[in-house]
Amino acid sequence: MKKIQYVVFPIIAILLATTLFGFTSIALASENNNKNSSKPNDNAPNTGEDLTVESSCFCSYAKWKEDNRQKYLHIITTTYYELGYLEGQNLANEILTMDYILKNLIASYNLDINQVIYLAYIYDQFIPEEYKMELTGIADAIPTLSYTDILLQVVFLDLYYGILIPQMIGVDPALHACTAISAKNSKTSVTIGQTMDFGLLFYPTLNFVKHTVIGKQTAFSLRMGAAVLPIGKNRRVSSTVNLVQTWKVAEFGIPTCIKSRIAFETCKTAKEFSELMTSSYCCSWNYMFSDKRGNLIVSETIPSLKIEETINKHGFAVRTNTYISEELKIFLLDPLFSIERQQKAEELTQQELNEDGKLSVKELMNILSYYDGTEASICRYPIPNDLTSVCTLAFFVSQGCRKGYFGIGNTRDSDWGRIPL
Repeated sequence: MKKIQYVVFPIIAILLATTLFGFTSIALASENNNKNSSKPNDNAPNTGEDLTVESSCFCSYAKWKEDNRQKYLHIITTTYYELGYLEGQNLANEILTMDYILKNLIASYNLDINQVIYLAYIYDQFIPEEYKMELTGIADAIPTLSYTDILLQVVFLDLYYGILIPQMIGVDPALHACTAISAKNSKTSVTIGQTMDFGLLFYPTLNFVKHTVIGKQTAFSLRMGAAVLPIGKNRRVSSTVNLVQTWKVAEFGIPTCIKSRIAFETCKTAKEFSELMTSSYCCSWNYMFSDKRGNLIVSETIPSLKIEETINKHGFAVRTNTYISEELKIFLLDPLFSIERQQKAEELTQQELNEDGKLSVKELMNILSYYDGTEASICRYPIPNDLTSVCTLAFFVSQGCRKGYFGIGNTRDSDWGRIPL
């Protein structure tokens, strides 16, 4: 089996990389490797092996840890400024790379950077002050970046896909292909998870982070640069998300990546999480939320409209980058996009449920590893020499409060780390 290994060159090498879209690309490489991925021993204690203590400041600390060769950053802090400062110190390479990508992306579309910044600051007025302090801390920890640079990363998905793309005629910005699946096994048991598929050039911006601000819930989430994606969990609720490209211009409000921060830290039920994430419509998303009581809520959203479904016992849901609800399909930029993958994921999930009416975390991981070389593939590989090709960059699967896997890489070839909650 081919093992795709993404190799990130040092920042200095970025400046020497191949030109793509008229701007310098991030240098990534792949190589063949017949080594099978390592699956963890679920009976072994999940201690989270310490790597190195990267930094400490004030009364807070940050450590890099790993499980089954999957690394994650663990932060405990007392204030949001300290949280941001430690994030900036320990995720500087990922944040700097994201900054480089976004600014060149803006230039490649001939957008006026000052106009983009103006729009970003419209979102800024909706961000709660404590989270602005976090963004300030990140910027202070990275001397070459400003608060504005960090803000651009936090609002990127909403601004790019919710405001700019719907107004760009003839643009094909499909840099995503995520697949999310959930199943209600019993009254109190839900299995939920997804692949995170995006353009290959974003691979070096990704990391998982476990963080605690004293007095708030501990959160474990996927980061893209400085942005917290709604992919992860706290001790009570798990969340997945799929981006849907529509032609409907979105609203301004609290950015999705700020709502993710708030929800992971404060929400204790799937209902609370859903209500917060859909309190404003800054982009078009498909969401899934499950909680430790066995509630499973699935939402399809578009600016000004939400269609929500509660999944009952032995039911399941599959969401990709399209809509299931007929009334929303008219808004899709490409009505055929991800249809084959949607159908294949439904088929495979139903097959597993037909056996005993339940979906285990390993069975879900196996579904998310499906690959046949067609558009129905759930696990996706990059096209050689094409940094914009969409491929599986990360994954997250959870069942209840404790069981689950995470990883940077794809589900077929990468090691499966156990979620440290």
